Amino acid sequence: MNERLEAFDESAEKAQVVNIRGHEQPHPDDAYLDALMMTSKVNFADYAVHRESDKDNIKDTKSYFDELKLLLDPNQPVAGSTLPWTKTHENLRFRDGEVTMWHGYSGHKKSMVLGYVSLGFIQQNAPVCIASMEMKPVKTLARMLKQATGTTKPTEYALEKFIDFASNKLWMYDRQGTITPETLFGVIYYAADQLKCKHFIIDSLMRVVPDEDDYNAQKNFVIRLCDIALETGIHIHMVHHNRKGDESKAAGSQGAKGTGAIKDNVHNAIEVWTKYKDLKAREKAEDFETPDTYILCTKQREGEWEGAIGLYFDELSLQFRGGKDGRVRSWIR
Repeated sequence: MNERLEAFDESAEKAQVVNIRGHEQPHPDDAYLDALMMTSKVNFADYAVHRESDKDNIKDTKSYFDELKLLLDPNQPVAGSTLPWTKTHENLRFRDGEVTMWHGYSGHKKSMVLGYVSLGFIQQNAPVCIASMEMKPVKTLARMLKQATGTTKPTEYALEKFIDFASNKLWMYDRQGTITPETLFGVIYYAADQLKCKHFIIDSLMRVVPDEDDYNAQKNFVIRLCDIALETGIHIHMVHHNRKGDESKAAGSQGAKGTGAIKDNVHNAIEVWTKYKDLKAREKAEDFETPDTYILCTKQREGEWEGAIGLYFDELSLQFRGGKDGRVRSWIR
């Protein structure tokens, strides 16, 4: 790495260039913003439209023999990417060609949890593309860098290791504000086809369909996401917000904003709920034994398990530990 890498934020900005360009190793003095803006090189809306039409979809039963044989094999390993916590591996998986809705109240750490989850996907060699229209890539990457190193003040050496860890496996779509569904569909197709991503994160639905009462637009958008996931094999994670309500308890899937057709059509529905929003609130309650963050799965179409997973948030590393006495983890060596 160039010795002129200086401040933490500046270094994190440089990290974006490697992640978005993938196989290229840019000079740190390159104009990273131009390289980062994928829209400057690809017309994503057109990319989504001009695709090969479906054909040969009528098949004889015998063509499914091998797939059925695997499905019936009791020794066949469970398919899908896992979460970073071992205790979840037998219960919850993220399979190819599915859409998961991650919802919760504002400020309950949905995006932070997904950033940590993405580190686990990367470690499993399942590349991730993050399209956050609510936060600049440099801020997302800076937060993930802390999570990856397990410290609030990563060193320049740690940054270099993070770049090696994430290069060609973590991609950022740099666009904030609203975006048309057609453009986003093109970005997803591009990430699946050209970048070989296995996971795509949309943060959030309101940046694509901003009108909370436009139920038809919400339904059509989610149905199209499911079609794209099935067509490409990518797993799409969509962040969604809860309606305002009593935040002292989880809302359940019916607490998500908008039409119920969203949950009806996605494959998995997961709520992120935080018992204490900050350390001061937890200290005031004198509650250090029970989990402070919960992941609640209320729908898993291809899995048998639904339930709650308790986690312990660490303020310094921004990590979510699986147990009260769990150690802060270092994802990079």
